[in-house]
Amino acid sequence: MTGTSAPSPLITQQDAPALEALLGDPFAHGSITFADLIANEDASRLTPALRQLWHAGEIGAELVPLDLGGRRTSAAGLVRRLRPIFRRDPSLGVDLVGAPLAVMTAAMSAGDGAQRRAVAARVRSGARIGAVLTGFDPGSSAASIRLHRRGAGWIADGESSLVAGADAPDMWALPARIGDQTEALVLCETGDATPAPQIETVGLRGTRFAAATVRSLAVDRGHVLGAQDSSHALVRARIETAAIVAALAIATVDTAIRLAIPYASERRLYRGTVLEIPHARSLLADVHTDLLIADVVASQVVDGMDAGGLDELTASAGAYLVPLLLTDAMRGLSVLFGSTFYARVEPYAVFETLLRDVGSLSLVGVGTPGSLDPIAAALRAWGDGALAFDDRNAGEPSTVAAEALFQRRARFGDRVRATDLADAAAARRLAREAAILIAAGACDRFGRTGPTVVAAEWRAAAHVRWHARLTGRAASLPESSIESAVADLTSCVDDGISVTLERVPVFGRIP
Repeated sequence: MTGTSAPSPLITQQDAPALEALLGDPFAHGSITFADLIANEDASRLTPALRQLWHAGEIGAELVPLDLGGRRTSAAGLVRRLRPIFRRDPSLGVDLVGAPLAVMTAAMSAGDGAQRRAVAARVRSGARIGAVLTGFDPGSSAASIRLHRRGAGWIADGESSLVAGADAPDMWALPARIGDQTEALVLCETGDATPAPQIETVGLRGTRFAAATVRSLAVDRGHVLGAQDSSHALVRARIETAAIVAALAIATVDTAIRLAIPYASERRLYRGTVLEIPHARSLLADVHTDLLIADVVASQVVDGMDAGGLDELTASAGAYLVPLLLTDAMRGLSVLFGSTFYARVEPYAVFETLLRDVGSLSLVGVGTPGSLDPIAAALRAWGDGALAFDDRNAGEPSTVAAEALFQRRARFGDRVRATDLADAAAARRLAREAAILIAAGACDRFGRTGPTVVAAEWRAAAHVRWHARLTGRAASLPESSIESAVADLTSCVDDGISVTLERVPVFGRIP
C-alpha cells in the first residue's frame, strides 16, 4: 500500500474528471476558491458563479440517463465525475447534485414514462429544485403533507419540513402521505408552495433549509410519484440517493487530508514535526483506513446498482456507516490540527467548514438511524435462518480481529433469536451490528480481489477498525499498517492525486 499503488481496474487516469480541470485549484484562482467558500458560508449563500457554470456546462445532464437525453451511464461514473464538486464544497454539492439527484432517482424508480421525461428535462436544464432528502417517516412531521383524491387528480395540504434548496426553487419535490402509511412525492412549481423562514444549521450553511407549506393545492396525477402501488420504489430511490451522496462526500475528507498532511509536515512540535509524533501518525493511519473503508463500501453499493439490482441491505449499511466513517475521520483530523482548525488559521481555515459540513450530512438523509430500517426489517429472516452472511469469498481469518468478526457473523442468527425484536432499542442495536458485519464482509471480499491500494496492511487495519466499532473499544493499528498508511497519504498529497480508490489527479492537476 504505497503511493505507487495501481488504481481500481474500473477507474483509469483517462476517466479523470474534466470537471476537476474546469474548477481548477481552490487554493489559488479556481472557479471555487476556499477563500470564497468561507466568505459565502459566513453569509449563508452559495457561490453564484458556480450556478452559472452549472448551466453553461449543462452539468445537470450528468444526473440524467442516456435514454432521457442525459450523460449518465452508471452510478459509478456519476460519482467519479461529480466528486470534484464535493471535494471543494459539500453544500454546493447538496444543492446542485443532491436535490436534483433525489428527484431524478425517484422518477426513475416510481414514475411512468411521461413523468421520467418531464423530470429529466427539468434536471438536465439545471432547474433549481427544492427537495426533502430525509424521506418519509410515519412518526415524524417530515412528511406531513396529505394527499386526498379529487376526481382524476389530488388535493395536497400541509407542511413539509427541512427542504434543501428552499430559496426560490424552480420546482418543489415534497414527500406526502396517502392515508396513514403510503408514501408519495408531490412535484409542484415555484408558486405552489410557500417557504417558511430559513432554518439555521451548523453545517451545509450555503444550502437553504426551510419548511414548505401547500394549502388546498390541486395536483395533477402526473405530478405525483408513488401513488400507484410504487411507494416502496420511493424508499429504494431514497436509499440509492443517500448511498450516492455518501459516496460523493468521501471526496470532502480527501480534501481535508490534503490540508492535514502539509500542516503535519510543517508544524514543529517537541523538536520535530507533528508528522513525526507517533500519536499523530496513528491518527492519520486511522483516517486513511476509514476513508478507504468508506470508499470500498460505497463502491460496492454503486457497483451493485450498475449490475442491475440494488442490494438494499448493503446499500442500507453503506448509507448508515459511510457518513459515520467520514465524520470520525474528520474528528481525528481535528485532533491533529488542534486549535488551528477552529481559529481558522490560513491556509487551513476551510477545514473547519468542511468538518461541520460532513457532520451535517444527516440533514439530507445520509447517515441517519432511519438508514437502518431495511436491515431492521430483515432481522427475523436472520433469526429464522432464511438469511445469512456471505463469507464464501472472505477467506480464512488472518488476525485476531478478523477471527472475532467471523465469529460474530457466524453467531448472529443466535443473537437475533435471543432478542425480543419488539424492543425497538434492542432491534436497532442488532441492525447496527448487522450493518457493520455486512460492510466488513464487503471489505474482506473487495480486499482480496481489488487493486493493490487495498493491500494486506490495509485489510489488517480494516479488521481492527471494524472490530473496534463493533465493540466500542479503541484499538491501535499494527505498526506496519500505520507506516504504510502514512507513506501512502504523503505520496498521494505530494503527487497531487486523490487518496480515494480512483487515484485521479485533483485540483486542476490533470495531465
